[in-house]
Amino acid sequence: IAIVDTGIDAAHPDFQGRIAATTDFTGEGNGDRSGHGTHCASIAAGSGTASGGKYRGVAYKASIYAAKVLKADGSGMMSDVMAGIEWAVNQGVQIISLSLGAPGPSDGSDALCETCDAAVAAGVMICAAAGNEGPQTYTVGSPGAARFRWQKGRIDYIGAALMALALAGVTIGLGTGTETVTVGEAAQAGHIPVRWPWLAVSVVAFVAFVLFERRHDRPLIRLDFFRRPAFAAANLAHFLVGAALIIGMVEIPLYANTLFRMTELESGLLLIRLTLMIPVGAVLGGWLADWLGYRFTGVLGFLVTCGGYLLVSRWPLDPTNLTMTRDLMISGLGFGLVIGPIGATVTMAGGPQWMATSSALVTVSRMVGMVIGLSALSSWGVRRFNALAADIVTPIVRPEGITDQEWQAMKDAATAALNDALHTVFREFFLIAAVIIALAVLPALFFYRQRARGRSRLPFLPH
Repeated sequence: IAIVDTGIDAAHPDFQGRIAATTDFTGEGNGDRSGHGTHCASIAAGSGTASGGKYRGVAYKASIYAAKVLKADGSGMMSDVMAGIEWAVNQGVQIISLSLGAPGPSDGSDALCETCDAAVAAGVMICAAAGNEGPQTYTVGSPGAARFRWQKGRIDYIGAALMALALAGVTIGLGTGTETVTVGEAAQAGHIPVRWPWLAVSVVAFVAFVLFERRHDRPLIRLDFFRRPAFAAANLAHFLVGAALIIGMVEIPLYANTLFRMTELESGLLLIRLTLMIPVGAVLGGWLADWLGYRFTGVLGFLVTCGGYLLVSRWPLDPTNLTMTRDLMISGLGFGLVIGPIGATVTMAGGPQWMATSSALVTVSRMVGMVIGLSALSSWGVRRFNALAADIVTPIVRPEGITDQEWQAMKDAATAALNDALHTVFREFFLIAAVIIALAVLPALFFYRQRARGRSRLPFLPH
């Protein structure tokens, strides 16, 4: 039996020889300065030695594990209570006693309740206090409002297949099939065709997935997650991140090679200036999120990325190496800053039992954003370039009666006009990407505001 409470008096005669392990999450050290944890442990597993066998607990021969998560005054942090539950599960206990609770009602979807449900799913019985409020309705708080339901049911293979089909339909419908880009009379033909039948398959598969998941006893994705503003916001923000990131990943080396006349190696090295700063920003963003909150760090990261892309959109035809390095490093830093806030928000909103699924889903959101963003903007880019280049006459056959200098001037003028058209498309690409990433500020306002440490304080509820 694990007593997750104010600790335990290890010297009490009723527990001698049966305390298997103790741990402290409060910083006060092992021991019980309140007496509440010892009181609960006595009811659950006291041997009755101190009373000559007169007062014994229910399971007076059980091994006792004590996790101290509440301080002497009965207060504590939700994160410590969750850590105590996880510690007890890892110790292999069969029963966890939670004679504590948070003030106010709960619908069972908060992080502590989710932790309890995860422990029950792992085969551990939890006894939690219903609280000292009532008899009015909505007076049971966390963790008493947890579902405490055994997670039974088969693996959702059908849901996984429908989700895979929906994503494949989007990928094939928008991400394949290109036609040759031409200039002049053939300008109207240059485009990336949309494969509508595949998009229709994707829509049907997605609708079927939603309907099936609502009826499955153990769904692949809990659709009620998206009713939580923070979870939905994190997925939407990552979708926009994917759409904006893929523009930089593809367009920077492409235009460096075609517009700036760089070699393939030089184009790749130019892109590294953006990608190299992403892990740097991720580490910094994680630290800032812990101390300043997920919402602030997320908004900051999106604004930094937007600023970097706006600077890129202002590049001239011959940007200096310093200018390109500065602007790409700013953009990469911003992309890195938002990794921590998005990941922390979505996993907290999903709860400990669904951390892996939540992380996978938010990654899928980014990948879908990358596919849709690349396909849609590439199609627009081809049309935009053809429209700009429609009136440009490319000299192929040298007219009679002109000098070599005049012929070279004609070719140079056509090349300059095409470069100007390509440069315009390049700048507009990054201007659109800056707008996309700026829109991500809106869902970031729904990220969790609190710091990762020291959030909810839980006064214990004595019997």
